[in-house]
Amino acid sequence: MAPTPLAAGTNASGPEPGADGPTVPGELAEAVAHINRAAAEGEAQRAMVLAFRLREHAVRSYGEEHPYALEARDLEAFVARQGGNYGKATEVYLDLARICHQQGDQRAYGYLRRAVGNWYLLADPKKVLTRGQALLDAWSLLAAQDGPAAHDTTLPRHVQLRMDALSDPAGRSA
Repeated sequence: MAPTPLAAGTNASGPEPGADGPTVPGELAEAVAHINRAAAEGEAQRAMVLAFRLREHAVRSYGEEHPYALEARDLEAFVARQGGNYGKATEVYLDLARICHQQGDQRAYGYLRRAVGNWYLLADPKKVLTRGQALLDAWSLLAAQDGPAAHDTTLPRHVQLRMDALSDPAGRSA
């Protein structure tokens, strides 16, 4: 299994000073280790519940926009994707894109691209349409400022094409 986002810079005994990822408190590192174990053992549902609890704890303890809370959200989205819950992963990555955009964090566009990647895996037409619109709205916010989204016309075009195909009755029967 690939390393999880918050796990960078941690080991079983806690944070590793000087590692590339964020140095996290021992309580969070321990929770990440439990999530990694559950995911590695194929217990996707357990990993998702643990990741949700970790995010809730990080938000309660550090605040909604604190780096630990953002990393916990990233881990929650990652675990949701690994568990096949692409709708949840799309939502969480969209939230991360919005929060990072509000903070002026350049990771916003990367999170938006991750949201789109998960959105492509959705099968429910209603979810594809509603989340597709949310993706386009987020892209518009990011594209309004100079940055990678402002120069990316492919992403919104592909999202719009998929939405148009689903909303067009002739497209559904083809």
